[in-house]
Amino acid sequence: DRPEQFALLFGINAVAMAVTILATERMVRRWTTWPVLVVETGCIVVLAAGYVAWTAGTDGVIPFAPWFVLASVLTAGTAGVAPLMQTLAMEPMGRIAGMASSISGAMVFTVGAVLGAVIDSAIDDTVTPFGLGFLVYCGAAFVAVLWARPRVT
Repeated sequence: DRPEQFALLFGINAVAMAVTILATERMVRRWTTWPVLVVETGCIVVLAAGYVAWTAGTDGVIPFAPWFVLASVLTAGTAGVAPLMQTLAMEPMGRIAGMASSISGAMVFTVGAVLGAVIDSAIDDTVTPFGLGFLVYCGAAFVAVLWARPRVT
């Protein structure tokens, strides 16, 4: 419980997300979208696995400061890859990309709200479900990214 710090912590997390998005843009300019997407998504999965291992070893109770840093890095990472995934998904849509993007966005919010509620309902005296959610959902995204990426011949 840190209600008096909520705005500050929310702002710090938002800055981490903005920095990640800007850094991702620079990396894409240097290495192109697919390699950056694969590496960033893979890093998120590795961090989420570390988070789950750590919380499993502590019965899901870890100090706030390291939890906040790790949670901020995970959320910033997803903020960095989401625009890349959306951009690549819209590439084959051509002239209907606007409509496809609207539908995709609505689906992301709807499915995200449902999955978020599932994770939230599992959080009681442990932060492990938060990490498990990142591991499962980002792991699935990583598999999809690997499946969809262009093959080098």
